[in-house]
Amino acid sequence: MKLSEVKTSLIVALMKSTTMQPSKSLLKLDKDITNQLNIVTKFLGDKFLNECLEQAEICLNDNEKFDEIYLKFKKVGNQFSTQIEEG
Repeated sequence: MKLSEVKTSLIVALMKSTTMQPSKSLLKLDKDITNQLNIVTKFLGDKFLNECLEQAEICLNDNEKFDEIYLKFKKVGNQFSTQIEEG
């Protein structure tokens, strides 16, 4: 499935979950939603990592790109973040 299709499916599942009475089927739907989110998280994480690896390789082979990324890095610094914003 395409990511956009997974998103559509997940939105409908969430809509459905708000109208269901607590029962086994709601618990199964909740587990399905959680499992789908885990799959999407892994997909996006892998995609993000691959993009970073590709850019790192490019920067190591191109001095101009290396300098560009290093200037950006100077602004950000060597940080670990638990909160991520779009952009």
